[in-house]
Amino acid sequence: MVGRNCLAGKPWPALAVVIVALLGTSCSREHSLADLEHFVRSAHKNTTPRVEPLPELPPVESYLYTADTLVDPFAPENVYGKVEEVEDEEVAEVVPDPLEPDSTRPREKLESFPLDSLRLVGTIVREGEVSALVTAPDNQIHQVIEGNYLGQNNGKVVAVDLAAGALDLEEVVKGPTGQWEIRPYRMSTGQ
Repeated sequence: MVGRNCLAGKPWPALAVVIVALLGTSCSREHSLADLEHFVRSAHKNTTPRVEPLPELPPVESYLYTADTLVDPFAPENVYGKVEEVEDEEVAEVVPDPLEPDSTRPREKLESFPLDSLRLVGTIVREGEVSALVTAPDNQIHQVIEGNYLGQNNGKVVAVDLAAGALDLEEVVKGPTGQWEIRPYRMSTGQ
């Protein structure tokens, strides 16, 4: 077994000889690049590409859109109601909205937080005055009494309900008509 040829019975040496012979004949000088260029020109000389004809398309039926005579549900007068025309003389007589928030009022600390991020944690009575304890997102507890403001929509505390453990406030927001409206909100310790 020691003297046996490890390549005996395998086609690899014969295959290598055949590949070398083929490479030698393909690289000979008999076939030049000019022959290849001549072959390519003659092969494509008389050929024309075949293009399939386009399929016949059925005629498109025309459609007459008649809904342009219907009422537009998104027109401002349909969303907000009819707006009366006001003449220039009447504009000077317009009374300011009594619910409009005072923009010159100094802001309180709890007005910088959204109302839904504030939590009522308790109510207390100190020296006869009822107040509420509110936790802000910065994890500080703030004492709130009637008349204080909190939330980003001008929420004014109107009552602290000691028995129910709740805080009633009114937010002043612009309604869909552009007028200021009061929106009541109740915050309780269970929320």
